[in-house]
Amino acid sequence: SFRDCLLREIQEELHISADQCLISESPRYHLEFLAASDRTLTDTHYLLKVFDVTLMESTLQSILARSENCWINAAEIENGQTDDGRPIASNVQRVWQQHRSSGDSHAS
Repeated sequence: SFRDCLLREIQEELHISADQCLISESPRYHLEFLAASDRTLTDTHYLLKVFDVTLMESTLQSILARSENCWINAAEIENGQTDDGRPIASNVQRVWQQHRSSGDSHAS
């Protein structure tokens, strides 16, 4: 399932276990679109499901202790890069635009 894929990615990319986060049972958004891949520069069909994830405070601190990880804000997403110049994937911008157009004030 998409939720299982998310959990696997969280574990692999953030090096945390399943009991260190809470993932909503159902997705907040379902996005489907055709766009050029940032990596391959070819048209790619994307199907994304966006879930709410809650991290324990100690887990969050351990994630942020690694230099490759950082929180990003709305202005950085809209600019397509972090304040220190790291690129932000265009698909993150699509998810953010969906969030904004929904009027959802829960996530940021």
